[in-house]
Amino acid sequence: MPQQQKLKTNVEFITELMEYSRFGGMVQVLVIQALRDGVEEIANYPHPEHFDNGLFDGTYWQAIAKDVARQLTEKYGPYNRVRPATD
Repeated sequence: MPQQQKLKTNVEFITELMEYSRFGGMVQVLVIQALRDGVEEIANYPHPEHFDNGLFDGTYWQAIAKDVARQLTEKYGPYNRVRPATD
């Protein structure tokens, strides 16, 4: 009988992803960049009501994104998204 895998918390999952990737420390760069891209998009979206759903108010969701963006800027400096070149 297969052994059941313990469900991980979000913190455990992200920790495992960032500490035990076969790509080494580069995965941390990718995860932080993805986090920055996501929170900046939400924080600067002109219509927070589009994030409204049954769990929370879109303005509240945007406030969380702005706070996370602020903390990321304090740690890593200003956000400067580099977009891939298109042909």
